[in-house]
Amino acid sequence: MKTKELRGRYFYRRWLAIVAALALALAAAQFTFTAQASADVIGTECSGGAIQIIAHQDDDLLFQSPDILRDVDQGRCVRTVYVTAGDSGYEDDYWQSRESGAEAAWAQAAGVSNSWTTSTISLAGKSVRMRTLKSAPNVTLIFMRLPDGFPLGTGSAAQGYQSLYRLLTGAISTVTAVDGSTSYTSTTLRNSLLAAIQDNDYTWVRTQDYVTYYGGDQDHYDHHAVAFLARDATGYYTNDCVLSSYLGYGDFLLNGAWPANIASSDLTRKTSIFTTYAKYDDEVDISEYQQRGWLARQYVIAINGDAAAANAGLDQTVTAGSTVTLNGTGSTGVSGLTYNWSQTSGTTVALSSTSASTATFTPTTAGSYVFTLTATSGGTSSTDSVTITVTGASAASSSSAPSTSASSSGSSSALSNLAMVGATVTQSSEVAGQEGKKAVDGVAKGYPGYDSNEWSTDGGGAGSWITLTWNTPVTLSKVVLYDRPNSNDRITAGTLVFSDGSSVAVGQLNNDGSATTVSFTARTVTSVQLQITKVASKTENVGLAEFEAWGTAASTAPSTTTSAPTTAAPTTTAPSTTAPSTTAPTTTAPTTTAPTTTAPTTSAPSTATNVARQSTVKVTASSQQSSSKAAKAVDGVISGYPADATKEWATDRGKAGSWITLTWSSAVTVNKIVLYDRPNLDDQVLSGTLVFSDGSTIAVGQLNNDGTATTVSFDPKKITSVQFKVDSVSSSTYEVGLAEFEVYASQ
Repeated sequence: MKTKELRGRYFYRRWLAIVAALALALAAAQFTFTAQASADVIGTECSGGAIQIIAHQDDDLLFQSPDILRDVDQGRCVRTVYVTAGDSGYEDDYWQSRESGAEAAWAQAAGVSNSWTTSTISLAGKSVRMRTLKSAPNVTLIFMRLPDGFPLGTGSAAQGYQSLYRLLTGAISTVTAVDGSTSYTSTTLRNSLLAAIQDNDYTWVRTQDYVTYYGGDQDHYDHHAVAFLARDATGYYTNDCVLSSYLGYGDFLLNGAWPANIASSDLTRKTSIFTTYAKYDDEVDISEYQQRGWLARQYVIAINGDAAAANAGLDQTVTAGSTVTLNGTGSTGVSGLTYNWSQTSGTTVALSSTSASTATFTPTTAGSYVFTLTATSGGTSSTDSVTITVTGASAASSSSAPSTSASSSGSSSALSNLAMVGATVTQSSEVAGQEGKKAVDGVAKGYPGYDSNEWSTDGGGAGSWITLTWNTPVTLSKVVLYDRPNSNDRITAGTLVFSDGSSVAVGQLNNDGSATTVSFTARTVTSVQLQITKVASKTENVGLAEFEAWGTAASTAPSTTTSAPTTAAPTTTAPSTTAPSTTAPTTTAPTTTAPTTTAPTTSAPSTATNVARQSTVKVTASSQQSSSKAAKAVDGVISGYPADATKEWATDRGKAGSWITLTWSSAVTVNKIVLYDRPNLDDQVLSGTLVFSDGSTIAVGQLNNDGTATTVSFDPKKITSVQFKVDSVSSSTYEVGLAEFEVYASQ
């Protein structure tokens, strides 16, 4: 058992003493990767969303919150992979308690009871333990339980000095889980992480600091090692996704380098959830964490991959006549996201909306229907398709209930949040950046901290209003309102007015911005308006963080009776948090072809077409500087530092193990590649490997150190991608890279 003397602040004081005493000069790790990882994953029934790949059981709660909380609030698919056991060299009771702490914290974040189911799943042939939150099964936690590496990567005597740092730098060849469940090489570990990302087709991968190399700051070596693993694994993920790197302790000794950037309700909620975790981890002293400012900050220090990543949801099989919901809420955008649905196959149907994250339709004819979702963020678009298989003869014989749409408030299995399905929003007034449409963006947040996710009037008080209007009738039975979460602006009374002439009184909304639910007898309408009749005395700009209208698509037109409206007293209850039922995606293990190795030849490049510059190419890299990104290696300009550093790809202190990959949307037939090293005399590739999508490889010798062409010719290959992996570099190399990467089509 762990002795009491080792608990509490001692561990961190020990860390401080070690970090202050040592300054390590470390060689870069040489990485290998199997390009095709097994996809034998048994996962939860959701699609898209975010996956966190982190080292210890508190890292997501401490470094990636409140971002992870927003995903939970939106009902997205959320998963954290804890790579190490976080055992700190202690006995099993410590890491087991930390796992329990993570579960309790995530249950609190989801607002449900701390009750989980256990399953053993396979990730690229490795068995790992997964826990699924019963009342919110879109939340899953995977515990890989590898040994904690200690702050400087030394590992503990109790675990034979195993650590991820020693594995990735070649000091050890395998690492074994503390419970003895499985062992990994560096390659199989990356493949397992890739399989975890492939499961559920995640569109956002969050990890720790892959910007800084070991010893470059005072962060834990496990944090960096896991980040490097996640970055490498994501590089082989074929779907569009965002990869983000989060600051860790970073400035353990220089505490003021990263100021607080979380406040108000976000800080209160984050602290409360982390405090729940801390009850299970007696190495954590909340007051020390607050003093050092760790709880009051969250920094994304790098974003790689795609600006937009579309996810059109799971394929479905339904009966003719039932309402189908297309769900694109698993999509991701770096800076806002717009949606566009289009039908590409099957009998033409009318979608409830082509521009919302979700859309519904009712098929009456059996067959296969294919829809494409285009998600756009910051001018960059991504597409994904979903297939709906319709069985049965006619709509008249079907009584199937409509499928559900995820929401921050949840719903029963028969209801959808129709505010996000084709509703047009109008309002009495609005502020630029806080328009009425922000009340139906699926994010129940607002000022302070989330101004752009709420509707705010321009000086409005009592008498302000907001209306949702649909082109076709809907049947509503519940409205969920979220007040602006600041303490001043508050709705204390209002009225819901429906297009059929009926109305429902609304009492005061929760002042903290949490859900206020108004349930009523179902009515078929084409609009609902919230009229604000009374506000708090401190109100300056009344508004809403979110306006949800729960119901089903109506099958009959609304009544046109002109009788006097009825008024029903609402009931107020907490919204259900039950996630909608979905169907698990089908996965097929890829076929692996034994690689072939061909010796390169060196010659001058020909005038054949350089397909590396075609507009459909997608460039990814293991590492890159902000002004010298991977795309600069295919810009058609053979230059670099010291002449022009903006015309080359340069890693951020990357050496052996760095890589760059070109991917085409359709196959190309190539027979020659020309590589240009960075033209400065310090950074030089001494050897590398070209890895093709057909499974073949070609060894590459040292590149010309002056940045002139090194040509590799070979028999024609039909491929969709090629990767250049750096195997060794010169001793003077500080940041490996390429001035240009040319790929020539065979003639």
